[in-house]
Order: sequence, then structure tokens, then C-alpha cells
Amino acid sequence: MKFFLYSLIGIVAGGLILFSTIPYLQKYINKNVATETPAGDVSIGKTELLNNITTELLKAVEDRNWRVLYNSEPDSFKKEVNYENYLKFNKFDGGTLANTSDPTIIIKDNLGRIEISFLLCSEEGCIKDSENNHVIIGEYMFENGSWSSYDREPSKESLEVAASYLAEGKALGWKENDFIEKFGGGSTSLAYTIRLFAITMDQAPETFAIYKAKVENMRNKNNSMNCTSNKIGNYTYTNCY
Repeated sequence: MKFFLYSLIGIVAGGLILFSTIPYLQKYINKNVATETPAGDVSIGKTELLNNITTELLKAVEDRNWRVLYNSEPDSFKKEVNYENYLKFNKFDGGTLANTSDPTIIIKDNLGRIEISFLLCSEEGCIKDSENNHVIIGEYMFENGSWSSYDREPSKESLEVAASYLAEGKALGWKENDFIEKFGGGSTSLAYTIRLFAITMDQAPETFAIYKAKVENMRNKNNSMNCTSNKIGNYTYTNCY
């Protein structure tokens, strides 16, 4: 499961999950978490401040204080997803924390990125799969002496793949609600789900490549199907094989 500290909490590079097994949670940290850069070398200040944010995230995970993670989401996410749905989507309302990996911190110019992985296991056991493995990805921008959450806009290419994945899936019989439940991070909005899914792919190029290939395979399958339509009364029935 992947978090975008933005939300997408959950996409699994392997299936419709879309996020559930898209457990890719994308997350962005609240801009108020960081304090002013201390006097001295600016580059050291950047690193220390991002380390402080990482420490707070790690502590929240270890304490299972999911409210801290939720509160660190951008306002745009919290307007779409309430805390209860956030917990439900990420399966945070139960389970036992197995272990947390060492975080990865990357700083490039004025952009920063934090990645934290952890296993949250059920009472039945712990298997390192999409349901148990969570990845928090936080992206930040450094300006005016502090790090603030980077609320990126999705790229045109990822938006196209996200929308096409849904369209081709619907042609195969999927329902919009299934797509939303798997990729929406707890949202009920189709438009927001597509946007969130696109952002997830922008954050993880390997995920973009996987779903782009899936779209092509689904499109080829749909184009090879033969469909016939019959009208009975006021209704039209279409059968494909």
C-alpha cells in the first residue's frame, strides 16, 4: 500500500486496486510542521528541517497515531476524504505494526522527498503483500526558510492513462464505484480519484509504465471483441464475446 502523504493511499502496482491493492499511499506533510531555517549554512538547515519532518512521521507510524498522518494531508485532500474513510481505505483501524524500514530522504535544489515503508499486519498473520506493505511518500518545497507540502498538479500523460484505464475497464464491465474504491483514497468523487491516481503515477514512474501497458492490453482486448445489440421494447441489450 502506498501513501502519497497526499492520499492515494494505496495503489498496488499489480492490480485494480487500485489502491487497495494499490496500496500506494501518497502523502504530503502539512507546511506548518517545519520551522524556520536556523542561522548558518542554508543547506544544513534544509536537511535538518526535513529530518525533523521525517522523525515526526516515523513516530506517528510507530505510535499508530494515524490522526497525525491525516492532519498532515493538504486541505484539498481533507475536503474530499474524512478521517473515518481515510482509516478504512488504508486499513489503519486494526492490525499490528511489524516493522518500519529506514527512511529515504532526497533533496534536490528546493524540492524534498521522504519515503517510509512499514508493515501493518492483521491478527491472522503478516504477509508482505499489497495489503500489508505501506509506503509513505512525502513531497515538499523549500521556500521562505521552511519546507511546505508540495501539492503537485498531475501531468497530462498520467491523467490520460488514468482516464483511459477507467474507460477501458468500463468497456470490460467495470463499475465506476469499483475504480473509486480502489484508487480514491477514501474519496467518493470520480474526478478527484482520477486526479489522485494520476499523481500517484507521476510520483512512481514504474507505476506509470505498468498502467500504461495495462491500458494498451485492455484496449487491444476491447477492440478484438465482437458485440451485437438487440432492442427489446424500450431497452437495448448488448452482448460481447
